[in-house]
Amino acid sequence: LSDRDVFDYITIHKQFCAASAHGAALMEIDERRAIKMLIEHHDEASPLEVIHSICRLDQGVVRDEAQEEGFGPLLSRRIKQLSDTWAKRLYKYLECLHRRDPSITDFDTILVEMCASYEPDNMMNLLQSSNSFSLDEALHACVKNNLVKEQVFVLGRMGSNIDALHLIVENIGDV
Repeated sequence: LSDRDVFDYITIHKQFCAASAHGAALMEIDERRAIKMLIEHHDEASPLEVIHSICRLDQGVVRDEAQEEGFGPLLSRRIKQLSDTWAKRLYKYLECLHRRDPSITDFDTILVEMCASYEPDNMMNLLQSSNSFSLDEALHACVKNNLVKEQVFVLGRMGSNIDALHLIVENIGDV
């Protein structure tokens, strides 16, 4: 897996399922092309497997004995331990996946957390486009990254209108 021709091989032989297990290695060859291919064929190239491959490659795990079936606490913890380079690649992948197919909601909470860090200008759009993320985690990400308008939006969704109004008066000054 070190030649750009691998993308043609995968496409010609329709090996998208197998490609998901090597998503991170493909990103090392050509990040843009890998993400595009994995997103276009996300029905065959399991997003969960792509995420696992990124965690394994970044953290030097050859065989993942503890791989979870779904998106659970172990994988969430491993994502938070990613190097900045791989976290940004994962964010790009998840953001493109969300744009391509908003019905895939398994990763929305981690996407919201990563968006707050890597693309805060897009945070409000993401918050408005999905209902399937943890409101508590979204609020925490907004507070951590000092995204006041987004905090107000999340507090409103939580039904904490008094807290939202207090935040407006205190930080924005625009009632």
